[in-house]
Amino acid sequence: MHSCRGSQHCISKLEKMFNEWKVLKKHKNRETSLHRQQEAEFLENLESLFDIGHADALSTIKIPEDRAFLLAQREKGQRRVMGLVD
Repeated sequence: MHSCRGSQHCISKLEKMFNEWKVLKKHKNRETSLHRQQEAEFLENLESLFDIGHADALSTIKIPEDRAFLLAQREKGQRRVMGLVD
């Protein structure tokens, strides 16, 4: 999970990811295992880029259902469904 402390740090982190994307895009037709691994790592980092939950959210949330919902949102592949009834 990424965390940004201060807006300048967030900007530099986003710029770094953008530059990584440009390099991957430039070499998108490569078939090497290293390139595929770099693509997979980039996608994994991209998945967690927009996790905007507070760093201490799990310790401050008192309602078990809300804590379970946050954990489900942070799972790899994100379910994106809360349940049958909201």
